[in-house]
Amino acid sequence: MNITLILSALFISLASFSGVLFISQKAHHWLFEKNNIRFLITFSAGVFGTTTILLAFESFEMLSKTQALISITSGFLFMLILHKLLPESHHHDTKCANCEPKIKKTGIKILIGDAVHNITDGIVLLSAFSVSKEFGFFVTLSILVHEIIQEISEYFILRDSGFSKGKALGFNLLSSLTIFIGIFIGYILIRNEFIQAVLLGFSAGMFLHIVFHDLIPYHEILKTEVKNSWKHVFVLCLGIGIMIIINLATPHTHDNSDHTHEAHVNHKHSYDESIHKEYSNHAHTH
Repeated sequence: MNITLILSALFISLASFSGVLFISQKAHHWLFEKNNIRFLITFSAGVFGTTTILLAFESFEMLSKTQALISITSGFLFMLILHKLLPESHHHDTKCANCEPKIKKTGIKILIGDAVHNITDGIVLLSAFSVSKEFGFFVTLSILVHEIIQEISEYFILRDSGFSKGKALGFNLLSSLTIFIGIFIGYILIRNEFIQAVLLGFSAGMFLHIVFHDLIPYHEILKTEVKNSWKHVFVLCLGIGIMIIINLATPHTHDNSDHTHEAHVNHKHSYDESIHKEYSNHAHTH
């Protein structure tokens, strides 16, 4: 298994410690009480949206249009069902609409939902690295941006649910490490190029649901002051622009060297056979 993939997953898992950066009252006030976290979420929407499009493009490159659309739709529906079953699996604020404060059972639900979500991240990550190392790093960056925001929020929700600082960070880390379960599942599933392409489309569908359901701040853009709305639009475009620049700066090609070699050997073998057949026919004629 690719060591860069493992290191990328470990780096994403360490995002679970992001909450400690905002323990201080000033940092907490700047992020949450001034509602600046909403702009970070909007930035994340731009980052995730760009990655979603690139994942979809990869799927369309390797599959027929119908197969790619089915894969993407399946991923979207999977996340839709997951959100219905585990509504606590996504949150980007210090408050959770489906949670009750000061009850540890609430924190456990949050951790279970986050663990399942991180498994899907692992599948996405393996799919990306199966295309190329560069594309894997690109998707790693996208997941990392999103995870930092989510893990900060989760830390404070766990604290509000009655967890101590140490337990909140410890359990957060454990739920983040389930990304390796997703990598293992993806490793078992990816046996050929077709399944790789299906997983890329499935990943694009999952990301698409996250962008439209969890990240784009419709309320802030449509119902707040014009000044704040334009700030959100600017931050959204900033996230998109940065990811486009990174993608252009790190062009990738499919890691299909083995397939190419095999195709070349088969072609050579067929060519040799045709020469032999032609020679035999010629000799027989004479």
